Amino acid sequence: MFPPRQRRPQYPYPRTRYQRPRIQRGQAPNNLRLSTLFQDNEGKFDVNRIFTSINQMEKTYKQVSPFISKFMKR
Repeated sequence: MFPPRQRRPQYPYPRTRYQRPRIQRGQAPNNLRLSTLFQDNEGKFDVNRIFTSINQMEKTYKQVSPFISKFMKR
């Protein structure tokens, strides 16, 4: 009575999710720690890099804050 339905092609790859490695709280690997971004090759803190980042964050905040305050007033 009804014509046979066509099947959709099967997905050619196995349906597995990408499993991220689990990190216990408080024990982030060294490459994920924020403090490693501000260290030089010897492991010492690079003060110039720290202040450059702070200055860049301040400039970004000053540019973005007027737009955010407009949305907050609505």
